[in-house]
Amino acid sequence: VLHAQVEAGTLCPVTMTFAATPLLLQLLPATFHDWLLPLRSDRYDSHLLPGGQKRGLRIGMGMTEKQGGSDVLSNTTHAERLADDSYR
Repeated sequence: VLHAQVEAGTLCPVTMTFAATPLLLQLLPATFHDWLLPLRSDRYDSHLLPGGQKRGLRIGMGMTEKQGGSDVLSNTTHAERLADDSYR
């Protein structure tokens, strides 16, 4: 809770990192198993290195909307039904 009061901007990547790690434990190919220790770290490593060579990793999500800005209610989406009944 104190973390949120000091800097709310980092809550999303911190939460995603700790929520994603158990899933990655099950699904990561063996070539990425060296990422698990840095994902569990409480350190930030800004070096441009492969994930397994860093002291700390964070998982985040980058996204943008066509409309941009902070008015999320103005965002629109469009989906097209495909032949296999999925949507794109």
